[in-house]
Amino acid sequence: MKPTVACGGLIASLIVGSLAACSDATPGASPSMPQAGAGSMAGSAAAGASGMPGTSGSAAIAGASGSGVAGGGGGAGVSGAAGAAGTAATAGTAGAAGSGNPPVGAVPADYARGRSAGCGKPLPTGQEPRARFRTDIAVTQVDQAWLTEFNESEDEYEDRNYSVKVPLDYDPNKAYTLNIIGGGCGGDGQGYGGQAAWPDNDDSTVIHVHPNYKGGCYQDDGVNNPEEAFFDVWFPQVMERYCIDQERVFMTGYSSGAWNAITHGCSRAKLIRGHGQSVGGLRERHSECQGPVAAFFAVDVLDTTNPIHDVNEAMTCTGGEAEGCFRGKKICTGSNDVNGSGCVDEGSGLALKRALERNGCVGNATQPWGGKLADGNYRYVTFINDNLKPGDAVPQAKLDSVKAWFPVAADGKNTIPACVKYTGCPAAFPVVWCTTYDNGHGGKDKITTDRGDDMMGGYQRFFEQDVPRYAP
Repeated sequence: MKPTVACGGLIASLIVGSLAACSDATPGASPSMPQAGAGSMAGSAAAGASGMPGTSGSAAIAGASGSGVAGGGGGAGVSGAAGAAGTAATAGTAGAAGSGNPPVGAVPADYARGRSAGCGKPLPTGQEPRARFRTDIAVTQVDQAWLTEFNESEDEYEDRNYSVKVPLDYDPNKAYTLNIIGGGCGGDGQGYGGQAAWPDNDDSTVIHVHPNYKGGCYQDDGVNNPEEAFFDVWFPQVMERYCIDQERVFMTGYSSGAWNAITHGCSRAKLIRGHGQSVGGLRERHSECQGPVAAFFAVDVLDTTNPIHDVNEAMTCTGGEAEGCFRGKKICTGSNDVNGSGCVDEGSGLALKRALERNGCVGNATQPWGGKLADGNYRYVTFINDNLKPGDAVPQAKLDSVKAWFPVAADGKNTIPACVKYTGCPAAFPVVWCTTYDNGHGGKDKITTDRGDDMMGGYQRFFEQDVPRYAP
């Protein structure tokens, strides 16, 4: 669920634009897609002007009983061009160093690489392979400004815990993939639900971590929120205790856990190689993003709990996302920082747009993703409920519920690909967007985690096949 309240709604043009690029889509003009930003470019000093010096990487926050990953230095600035000769033999001033941002698509120098400090160490006392090993954390030191802004007490965010499961054949000298998992709202957070990218059973080949939540949901709204404070304690502990491949750290979640995964994929991108989310979004109020991150989104056009776009239900409009509309309603344009400005859009559609900008993706061209089955149908298709399979005839009522806004096959078959990959993104930071038409606020399990014909769910397929190791 979405812990904070916003106007309900969805997004039209984003999906139409993506799916219309596929050959099976109904022909016709598509509304424009959100435009990807150019990303940060390396600065160069103009002749005679002073460039900005490269900045140093920030140091990681040390966790209790663990050690943080040291921040790396900022990249060297590009030298400015020499100044032109001045009049009457007065020499022009030489340009200073340019800004230290890496080129678009490049991996920042301070992103985590290599093996964690826990390699070579035995399991913590009392931990057995595959058994859930819980660690309690009494204090996480939530930011005082956040507590004041959200009128919360620090006491509410004490006594946190997380659990870790390692494979049956855990080898402390082998660096493992780490899958951080978060579930939806409800209960006390001890159930450790969510969506594991790799099987969370005795066949597991990765390390699973389940951080709990307080207050019924992950509290990821706002700058320096409690979940980031919690992460900065438990994550260094995990790195210190277990042998982790730091280029294979992936965070996945459903609903509230999806919001949390997207939040950390933004503010802790130096440590999170990629995130997978099912029906989450990105808060308007969030900590500064550290840089690009591989991203997988699974959403549904009929989800009104965590919609693709928040809309103003009282305002009708025509057109697509380019016109500020989604399914005939006006997309919210308000801000939490401006009283009376109206509802705020924090949907997954906006999170996608921000990811494309941050990753330096060029254009909005896509191609179907996930491959095909032996019968030639796409593995992942848009209708997944009621035992509908790829290629099946779709009931007319289902087609009627979406065809005014989203492409359906002319013959009424379940053949429209649900998943597309953005072809203009850097190879190191891919983005995949999967859209279903009839699952509402469901977990999109048939796409994200179900092990189908090749025994691999969508999250695992994306992380293993599409997210490369960083170049040396």
